[in-house]
Amino acid sequence: MIDEVVREEIEEITGFGERTTHLYRNTLFYATLSLYYLVRQFIPKGARVLDVGCGTGYGSYYLARDRDLEVIGIDIDEKTIDFALHHFKKPNLIFKHGNLTEIEGTGFNDFDFIYASNVLEHIENVGDFLASTSNLLSHDGSMFIVVPPITNEIERADNIRNWHHLNIWSPAQWAYVLKNYFHNVKCYAHHVKPGITFGDFRDTPEETNVTEEDFILTKCDPNDLGYKLATLSSVFLVKGISIKKQNQHIKIDFIDDSFSRPLPIIRQPNGLTAVGEIWGQKALIQSFETDKDISQINIMFATYIRKNTKDIFLRLKESVDSEEDLVVKRINASNIQDNSFYRFAFDPPVKSKTNQYFIILVSPESYPGDAVTCRASDDRAKKYGKLWFNGKLLEKNIVFEVYKEYRPI
Repeated sequence: MIDEVVREEIEEITGFGERTTHLYRNTLFYATLSLYYLVRQFIPKGARVLDVGCGTGYGSYYLARDRDLEVIGIDIDEKTIDFALHHFKKPNLIFKHGNLTEIEGTGFNDFDFIYASNVLEHIENVGDFLASTSNLLSHDGSMFIVVPPITNEIERADNIRNWHHLNIWSPAQWAYVLKNYFHNVKCYAHHVKPGITFGDFRDTPEETNVTEEDFILTKCDPNDLGYKLATLSSVFLVKGISIKKQNQHIKIDFIDDSFSRPLPIIRQPNGLTAVGEIWGQKALIQSFETDKDISQINIMFATYIRKNTKDIFLRLKESVDSEEDLVVKRINASNIQDNSFYRFAFDPPVKSKTNQYFIILVSPESYPGDAVTCRASDDRAKKYGKLWFNGKLLEKNIVFEVYKEYRPI
């Protein structure tokens, strides 16, 4: 069993489910670790390996167990790099905080192999990322890319709901874009060996019955992924840099219903608590600050797993005391899904003269038992404003996003 202190560390370091850690070795952990196990067949002896988006570091460490390899793990999240430095140490293993452009002393054409698992779906500009990685690869270098397998409406909806995922792309779309930067693009399905079954990715370490060695890669056509061949991930091995495309920003065309969405100006992280039912005279007020025009605000509501029926009003103001509203929106609670974002879009965009904004949520006709609430950020999360509920200042924020551009949910 995991004690409460370790559980809190796991929740914090995994971003409440977006990353995995060796401290919680369930089926999801081993499925993710299996990609490090399987990629070793493609890494040449004595290679210099870059693990982009290394997260908590266990995968970089797994590769570095081969003493012939030099492994560098890099991640933009300073907290996860600190975690990796604390837990994993080897003479041939280095962890760095930053992005690709901030790798110091690597030079040009420096890495023999680049590993990027569950990274590119988070990247705002895939073209810039591929240009940077191709510059970091040696002439004969290869890159191993893993992205979510969006092959049906269920997987598409799941990825759209994941606010971390910006690129909602099919395997065919990924293959199409990768071929702009690399001459040799191979696609693989990632699945368990025949005869092996496993439970839910949300199982506990005590319930899991697999290890990293129970998974395999099967070469396939990207159009067959998820259709003719079941897969846990879309996996690509690319090689042969297109020299003409290095240092170039290439406009990405879409060949199907794949799409990308912009990063928010503000993203208040998710948490495990709620504010309280919004009803009668109980007003929720959330402040934030930005000098950008605003076209959209997404707010995560919770319904208490019931069908609520009353109207909710969102007012956006420059100050709480202002008599004028920048925006007023009215929605019915029956249209809100539990623990999901509701999008408030503004056309034309709005701009505060003071750069200060106040979201005010009220529902005068609601009453206890027929009222919604808002999800609240974890107390340890960075706060982007202040939150008042029923006149009381709280030590948290609601979970919300602010966009300059329209973003589908």
